[in-house]
Amino acid sequence: MTKRFGVAVFSIAAHITIGVAIIVMSLLSAEALPTPRRVLAFEFHERIVRLPRDIELPAPRRTPATPAGSNRAQSLTQPAAPAAPVVAPDGLQAETGLNEATAGARSSAGAAGAAGAAGVDAIETTGGIVDGIGVTELPPPIATPAPPIRLHSGMAAPRKVRDVVPIYPAMARAVRVQGIVILEAVIDMSGRVESARVLRSISLLDDAALEAVRQWRFEPARLNGQPVPVVMTVTVNFSLQ
Repeated sequence: MTKRFGVAVFSIAAHITIGVAIIVMSLLSAEALPTPRRVLAFEFHERIVRLPRDIELPAPRRTPATPAGSNRAQSLTQPAAPAAPVVAPDGLQAETGLNEATAGARSSAGAAGAAGAAGVDAIETTGGIVDGIGVTELPPPIATPAPPIRLHSGMAAPRKVRDVVPIYPAMARAVRVQGIVILEAVIDMSGRVESARVLRSISLLDDAALEAVRQWRFEPARLNGQPVPVVMTVTVNFSLQ
């Protein structure tokens, strides 16, 4: 403990001695101290701008004096430009709102009479009121096909005139699948099968049944002697002989 204390005291004394020596050497040095740097400063110089002389405007033109008398009075009473009359002149009829329509109807009727050979209808007027302009006949409405109805006892059922035997699928034949596929078919007015869907399915036979039924042809069903589209049920039998 005593040894450490002595080392600490020696270290402090050595630092103090070195510091004092540095201070004394700097005071005794004969060299001049360095000049500090000059701070940059922006100098503003006032500049006097001399403006040119004001441009002299030309003197206003002198108007000749108007002589007193009738000319002065006439210039005051007459307007500088012609104005619309305030009072309507005599002989004009009051506007009723139908004059323009009547005139337009007459001119249109004359043009329609000249174009009568081209099939343009003349304009009909009653008391100056235009009834119609170029009225032409509209084309007849397009007849929409009647929706199919379900077959019932009060109508003549369709009769098959062409039968197509379905092709037995090889897979169904190999696993010996057979049975009856029931379809619902829509037969149009010409006897063609418009669409068909499966009501009772045999998965390996459905496609073959649909393909065959779409090729069938019928005499169309009739209601009161007229052909009508119908919805009916058909069956396709698959049997292994």
